[in-house]
Amino acid sequence: MNPFVPPAPSPSVQGSEPPPDVPISIPPWTLKVQSYLFLYKLSKLTSPPTDSQFNPNNTAEILQGLPEGSYHPFEEIHPSALQLVDGKPQWQGGLATVAIVRYNESPVGPYDELIFIPGSFKDPHTKRATGRVTTIFVSTPQSVWNGRRNWNIQKHLARFEWAPNGSSSTLKVYHPSTTSLPLSSTKAFFSAVITESWLPSLPINTAVFRSSGQIQPPLLPTRYPADSPLRESAIGTDDPAHGRDTPWLQNFQTQKGWVKLAYVAGVEGSEGVLGDGIGYPKCKPWRVGFRFDGVLQFAEAHEVGRAKRD
Repeated sequence: MNPFVPPAPSPSVQGSEPPPDVPISIPPWTLKVQSYLFLYKLSKLTSPPTDSQFNPNNTAEILQGLPEGSYHPFEEIHPSALQLVDGKPQWQGGLATVAIVRYNESPVGPYDELIFIPGSFKDPHTKRATGRVTTIFVSTPQSVWNGRRNWNIQKHLARFEWAPNGSSSTLKVYHPSTTSLPLSSTKAFFSAVITESWLPSLPINTAVFRSSGQIQPPLLPTRYPADSPLRESAIGTDDPAHGRDTPWLQNFQTQKGWVKLAYVAGVEGSEGVLGDGIGYPKCKPWRVGFRFDGVLQFAEAHEVGRAKRD
């Protein structure tokens, strides 16, 4: 597979350049991180979705068995991500990952991140089962624009609030104040209490393991209103009118540092559920997970195949 090089923005191509306060940062990226991973067994959604009024992606046709909130309400899902592979939906099930990341250093500055990876998917090109991010939130527009452009990672802006209390911290994630209806910026769509373990850390270097990476579909222009400031950074990558014609991409990352146990729980009154089913899935991960401290290397993407257009 060929390395993917994002096309250079041009003043002559409307919409190809980043917002004024967003620098262009091409991969590879080296980041200093503190991250938490919590897993759970994800079962196929069998009852009809109920929250499509607040999230247009909460429909049986789009979710194809995934839990409600797996896709951002303003993300327009690419048709090639929904097409059947060997007569079946691309989602293969497996262990879902709730990832919470704090980047202390990155090429675009410090930022926080919340990720949902609902197991593995078969893409229409390799037909191999690999991981796929379906929704991801970050705290800066610099990360939104570059993440979407470099790796087809469907980042959206969010506000992260951390409240430390001894060995625990409560995290609440909100849609930004500039969000559009029907979303609310005053009610958290994700809340969790993370508790540190007193057990010792162990060294880890994932570069020694063979990885199939994650394969991500192209991104269409989002559903944000034309006058929304969020639309500027949440770019489409399958958007020839604005100078972007990105194929399916395979992404690889490695981690080197220290790993230890960590614990997660819901906030009081949540019955252990972390998401609201609109901005993020209603999930109850296993209580015991992992904390990682160290360096993350995010390599350049590789082209997998181009999506067919009607």
